Amino acid sequence: MTAPQLVINKLEVLQNQALHLITGTVKSTPIDAMLLLTGNKPFQDIMKDKALKVLDIRKDLAIPGDIQPLLKPRNHLGVINVDAKLDLVEAIHKKRDVAPSILRSLALETIAARYPANAWLHIFTDGSHFDCHFNVGAGVFSDLFSFQTPTGFIGTAFDGEVVATRIVLKQLLAIHHKFENAVLLSDSQVAIRSISSFELPLTPEISHCQELLRTLTLKGKRIVLQWVPGHCGLWATSYWKIKLFLKNLCTSNSLRYLQTLTALKSWRGVSPSSISHKPRRDAIAAFRLTTGHDCLAAHLHRLGISTEPLCPLCDSGEVMERDHLLRCGALQGLTEVSRYWEARALLRQ
Repeated sequence: MTAPQLVINKLEVLQNQALHLITGTVKSTPIDAMLLLTGNKPFQDIMKDKALKVLDIRKDLAIPGDIQPLLKPRNHLGVINVDAKLDLVEAIHKKRDVAPSILRSLALETIAARYPANAWLHIFTDGSHFDCHFNVGAGVFSDLFSFQTPTGFIGTAFDGEVVATRIVLKQLLAIHHKFENAVLLSDSQVAIRSISSFELPLTPEISHCQELLRTLTLKGKRIVLQWVPGHCGLWATSYWKIKLFLKNLCTSNSLRYLQTLTALKSWRGVSPSSISHKPRRDAIAAFRLTTGHDCLAAHLHRLGISTEPLCPLCDSGEVMERDHLLRCGALQGLTEVSRYWEARALLRQ
């Protein structure tokens, strides 16, 4: 579920205006304080929650996340040989028995020997699965371009690898005049085999990759799909795993996040239960006094509206804020709330 940022910004403005109406606050009141008081979430968090509910329903009903186009019939005259290499300069029998440092050295040696940097464009691709709102992500890194994107809520690292490859090939087609040879370095042998296979492609994404490879080949470009071991410290692939994780990491509890964000504020204790079961007039006064955005002399002085923060109603010479209300000799009310509204009325005169 996505929406243009301009639309989201407009909806957030409407949400903030509604919060001001509900809480009866002045414009300078922090949005976070109003969210804490009402127990509401920021609009973007609400959108994420609704999207997750829709996805849960789709998953329960086995409804696909998007409409998949029909695969095109394979044109055997259009089949090309995809240059795919699943080996390194030195054979590895069991990857799990080889130390990551050795795997990294072999990978770097393979890249340097087969694809010298002065003749080849090196492109690292990576698809990863994360246990948060966007389950699968794709990352691409090279000297000419780099991307990272969530690829879907329901999928595997294989899906991310294929999407990453498709992104690379589309970008290469757009900048085909800037290179002659390019190698796509991926740690997924399954993805490389699927894209280079002569069999009918399993998904539209794979079919799209094959079409892009054919177009690039017809333009005289040499594209190689080279396997490199994963989880061995190759900088580019590790970098994009971290980048994707940080980008996709979502706040699961908005209220807790707001409480952490406002932990050092004087009004950090504001919550839906802190000003509950009060008449609106009393609740508004209590909230204004709690946040300090109360339109008394000290607050008006901070805003540049009043020339000084001292109480203009009495001769005490004290700063006019919440603590002063009960000591002000010019006020006759018996409670803090009644004295607040009395002070506001006198200040307006």
